Amino acid sequence: VRGSYKRYYGYRPGGSGDSDRRLMAVSRRIGADCFEGKDVLDIGCNRGSISLAVARHFGARRVVGVDVDEQLVEAASSAAKSSASGECEVEFRAEDFLTSPLRRGTSSEPERFDVIMCLSVTKWVHYALGDAGVQKLFRRVWRRLQPGGLFVLEPQEWRSYKKKQYLTPEIRETVRGIEMRPEAFDEYLLSIGFEHEDTIPAPSFGPAGFRRSIRLFRRPATALHGLTSERPAKAEGSKPRRVAEAAHEEVSVQKRKKVKDYVEEEGADEAPKKAKKQHA
Repeated sequence: VRGSYKRYYGYRPGGSGDSDRRLMAVSRRIGADCFEGKDVLDIGCNRGSISLAVARHFGARRVVGVDVDEQLVEAASSAAKSSASGECEVEFRAEDFLTSPLRRGTSSEPERFDVIMCLSVTKWVHYALGDAGVQKLFRRVWRRLQPGGLFVLEPQEWRSYKKKQYLTPEIRETVRGIEMRPEAFDEYLLSIGFEHEDTIPAPSFGPAGFRRSIRLFRRPATALHGLTSERPAKAEGSKPRRVAEAAHEEVSVQKRKKVKDYVEEEGADEAPKKAKKQHA
C-alpha cells in the first residue's frame, strides 16, 4: 500500500508542486524564510514535486526526499536532473524512513534536519503498521529534527480510512485495532516533547477528500529533562565575521522578498480559479 500512488499529484487539486497550496500556506503562516537556508526532509516524497518546489522557490540549502517506492524515487531523481534547483543540494532515496539508518557514512552523529515534512503519509503507515507504526514515525521525526526544528504534519482524516480499508484483509484487521486516531496525534506529539506552534485550518474549497489541516510542531531549542541543546552556542563574532554576517543577512532579505513575491503571485493566480469553481 505505502508508496503506491504514482499519479498522486496528477489528481490532487492545486498540488502540482511548484504552486502547491500547502507550501504557500506554511510560508504565509511561519514566514517567507521558513525554508531558507534550511536542511529539509520530505517523508513520502512521491515523485518529488514538493521536494523540488522547496529547493527551487523557497531557498532551502539541502532537500532530501525519501519514499519506499523505487519507481517513484527514480522519477523524482530524473525530475531533479532535468530542472535546475539553484544552489540547493537535492537528493532522493528509496528507503523506509521507519527503518533507515539514522547515521550516514562514517559519521557517529545522526543525520539531522531543520524542517521535516510529512504530508498525507500517516494513513498509509497506520494501514501497514497500526498505532505502533505511527508512534515510531513521530519518535523518529523527533530524533531527526535539529533542536528548534519544525515538523510540518498533514494527516489524513479518520473518515478517509474507511474508503480504502478493504484493500486487503490485513489492512481491514489493522484498522479495527487502531486506537490512536488522527485527532489524537497532537496529544501524542506533545507527550514526547514537541511544542504545538500552530494549526493551518483545512481549506473550504476543493474536493472534500483533500481538505486537510496542517499541524505545525517544534522540537524545543532546549532539550527536555534538564538537558541542553545539542547545538553549540554561538560565540561572539569578530569584526570580519560581523561584516560577513551582515552581508549574509542582506542576501537573506533578498531571498525572503523573492519567496514572498512568489507566494503572492501564485496566490493571486489561484483566486480566479477558486471563484470559477464556485460558480461552476
